[in-house]
Amino acid sequence: MKYTSRIDKIGEKHYRIVINLGRDPKTGTYKKKRKDVHVSRPEAEAILRQMLDELENPPKKYSEQLTADFLINWVDTIAKPDLEKNTYDSYRWEIEKHINPCIGHIPLSELTPLHIQTFYSYKTEAGRLDGKGGLSNRSIIYIGTILNQALNKAVDLELIEKNPCDSVKPPRDKNKKRKKEEMVILSKEELKTFLENTRKHIDWPLIHTAAYTGMRQSELLGLRREDILWKEKKIRVTMTLHRHEDGKYEHRPRTKNETSTRIIPVTRRVLAVLRWHLWKQSRKLKGLNGSSKNNDLSKILVFLDSQGNPIDRKNLSHRFSNLAAKYGHKGMRFHDLRHTHATILLAAGEMINAVSERLGHADIQTTLNIYGHVLPKKALDTAQKFEQLLS
Repeated sequence: MKYTSRIDKIGEKHYRIVINLGRDPKTGTYKKKRKDVHVSRPEAEAILRQMLDELENPPKKYSEQLTADFLINWVDTIAKPDLEKNTYDSYRWEIEKHINPCIGHIPLSELTPLHIQTFYSYKTEAGRLDGKGGLSNRSIIYIGTILNQALNKAVDLELIEKNPCDSVKPPRDKNKKRKKEEMVILSKEELKTFLENTRKHIDWPLIHTAAYTGMRQSELLGLRREDILWKEKKIRVTMTLHRHEDGKYEHRPRTKNETSTRIIPVTRRVLAVLRWHLWKQSRKLKGLNGSSKNNDLSKILVFLDSQGNPIDRKNLSHRFSNLAAKYGHKGMRFHDLRHTHATILLAAGEMINAVSERLGHADIQTTLNIYGHVLPKKALDTAQKFEQLLS
């Protein structure tokens, strides 16, 4: 709509701007917008142009919904289809427990960089839910990643004009530079010695199986007895085990990606260790007389704790780290057994596609990105060529 306007001089450096807004359809009267300004004539004309521009191009009216409502809707309907169940559970938990209690009450369109920065600062100082101080930088970065993803989608949906996270720097991850250093990979001689030294440890059968198969921790903890194919000398990977915040375990028939569901050939040595482990474990379970809190899982899982319950991932990781440090491998994580398995195979000249399939990677490029540095140049060139042929 085009508007007619004029500037009336009232006095020295005193002007009245008048804009005709047209007839009011309800009352039939003509409406005008007036503004008195104490400026020079050129400045009054500039103000008139700005007023006309605002009338002809009004700013967008963005969403009035609360940030909390948007975040829950985003994770439940927009993000969920593209997330693994455990990732979705983690995202929703962070939103419900950390983000919404702090900034969820703010209308989405009014959320500012200052709100975000204040939120990060608070979480750094007193963000732990148990009241014992602040969250780690890594935890805050993870929360910030979730918030940033959600607000980017809000921009795409034109619910807000700009993502306030863009103007805020999250805490620096002190461990980022050490990412490669954290991958502790043993040579075949070191692995052999480590397995010998830890033979009497309660977790040895699990450690041995991880080292000889390259399976993920959640896949090993979710391994069922029926998935050990004794005659075929293979292990079937179809399930994973996850522990919820309330302490309950969930046995999931879906792993990280489509290629994660796989069959891994194993040696007689691996089967012998598993057979000995299951025999020893069955004797222990008889002594417990069915007192396990998770009796259903106790009947089907290969690896259980001393009380006949599923093994807690965090407890296992802690025990393993201490065990590795005891034998000279400080900083080694349970997942590094998987890295060690893959690295030993690749360094020995095993084909990249065979290792990728054994590990259950989504594609060969994933394997190359993680282990390309251990491949001989010729093998690396061959692997890259193979990837190109498949693309």
